[in-house]
Amino acid sequence: MLEIMPIKRYTSIQALSHKWFEKYEKIDAMDSTPINILENLKKFRTTTKMEQAAYMYIMTQLMSGKEKDQLQKAFQAMDANHDGQLSKDELIEGYTKTYGNRAEAETIVEEIMKTADPDGNGVLDYTEFLIATTNKKAMLSKRN
Repeated sequence: MLEIMPIKRYTSIQALSHKWFEKYEKIDAMDSTPINILENLKKFRTTTKMEQAAYMYIMTQLMSGKEKDQLQKAFQAMDANHDGQLSKDELIEGYTKTYGNRAEAETIVEEIMKTADPDGNGVLDYTEFLIATTNKKAMLSKRN
């Protein structure tokens, strides 16, 4: 790409076809979703709107940029139709890829929807996902 003579210079297609790019080619994003995020989502339990509001406040005030980026990437990886919401089917697909058992994934997602979908609309929006997947122990540490 740094060749002075245009005739000798790689075209953009040739450059993008170089084996260096193949090494770093995007992998299926869902395969790289950290399992701890799915585990946090699976274990999420809250009983009141006040508790959810407290988690939301803590999350927005104390979560590091790195943690937010990681959760955003996980959400986008599971949001197959890119509508900003995770449907039951998208969640089931994500858990099936991670755990390998569709029946177990369906059971897990049913429980998640009961606890993490407070408005009962049948999907998790980004805010609900963040609340449910945040590492509560880290957020509620003595330092925080």
